[in-house]
Amino acid sequence: MQAPIGGLLGRVSPRARIVPAVRPEDMSEDPKVVADYLSDPLNTVGNVPARTGAQLLKAFTKLKPRYAEFTLPIYAAHGDMV
Repeated sequence: MQAPIGGLLGRVSPRARIVPAVRPEDMSEDPKVVADYLSDPLNTVGNVPARTGAQLLKAFTKLKPRYAEFTLPIYAAHGDMV
């Protein structure tokens, strides 16, 4: 629902945490991996800022036509100097 207006949300309210993030439980079947992820202070848990979500969607949308060219997994990371 938010994707169609993600660019606008990213410009109007870039830091609003309204974009749902991936649930940590969906990242791994190993409970220890999930616990380690949740306890790591460098990980953001919860909703993603609107601008971050919009930019990630934009990037992956541009890559979609080339998905067949990728033979290895892609690691995508986003960070901030806090």
